[in-house]
Amino acid sequence: MPAGYLAADSITFKLMQVGGELTMFLRTDTGWQKADEPTLRMYDARNPDTPVPEVHKTFPQTGKFLPQ
Repeated sequence: MPAGYLAADSITFKLMQVGGELTMFLRTDTGWQKADEPTLRMYDARNPDTPVPEVHKTFPQTGKFLPQ
């Protein structure tokens, strides 16, 4: 796990053929539930107890033209 981020919760899912189509089901506290859409998304969450590193405020000069 990268420093400064929280560990993600586990996602338990299964894919099944339902009516000739591939369907995704998600495991919840109450059992298996058909997913609203067949896509899993994970988002990075920063740990609020870890300070955000300072961002560089200056960048090297690029794009200089060379004499022809």
